[in-house]
Amino acid sequence: MDLSPYRFTIAIPGHALADLKRRLTNTRWPNDAQASSLKSLVAYWQTEYRWHNIEAAMNQYTHYRVPIEGTPIHFLYQKGIGPKPIPIILTHGWPGSFWDLQRIIGPLTNPVAFGGHPDDAFDVIVPSPPGHVFSGSTNTGIHSGRTADLWHTLMTDVLGYTRYQVHEPLASQRTVQIPDPQTWAYGINDSPVGLLAWLTEGLQVGAQPNEHVITNTMLYWLTGTVASSMRDHFTNNSHERNGHFGYIENPDAVVHDIRTKFRALRG
Repeated sequence: MDLSPYRFTIAIPGHALADLKRRLTNTRWPNDAQASSLKSLVAYWQTEYRWHNIEAAMNQYTHYRVPIEGTPIHFLYQKGIGPKPIPIILTHGWPGSFWDLQRIIGPLTNPVAFGGHPDDAFDVIVPSPPGHVFSGSTNTGIHSGRTADLWHTLMTDVLGYTRYQVHEPLASQRTVQIPDPQTWAYGINDSPVGLLAWLTEGLQVGAQPNEHVITNTMLYWLTGTVASSMRDHFTNNSHERNGHFGYIENPDAVVHDIRTKFRALRG
């Protein structure tokens, strides 16, 4: 399949960023003694965080947005540098994003540049599930089996692979009650601070870099997809946040595990 018409560049319009800035400035804070850590994170967001730097870093990778069986799918696609790269599809947890995997893409696609062996190269595909960030919002939840079918079509019909590998690391899980995701969505889809508070609920302070926490919040805020991502997980009867924090907190170990696991398949 010729992917050139589907090349995707991340370019958030200025008016969306201006609206976000206004909403952050006009946050109506509750009288809550426990809000100090959140206020500190919001202050960082307003004064130190630079979206345009992150956007430029994201655009260093190759992105596409392809309709698959009527469902738009965004994916990052980086080909490996080595004699026989293995195609591998890597998925992120919820509520995370494709950017959770940024620190393992380079070592997997270009192992020599990171002190590895060229025989350990992979073609890396990192999709955004339906209803998540740049795949765009969905009107209904999509069952995990349907998502698996979409990934198979992506790897075979779209990218032309006859064989490929799938990797999901063990997840760190946090439980959250979602009696009706749409009820929550009205609030957190309208307040960036509310969205940030919800996305970071249960996270230990400092467990992830502030920049990454804000970037994931930005991705859901700017694409307006937190509600549809919630519906997907509600549809799959999942009340757990299963962010794959190893991608962020221990990328070297993840890279080692992937290389070791699939080395035997290289013949």
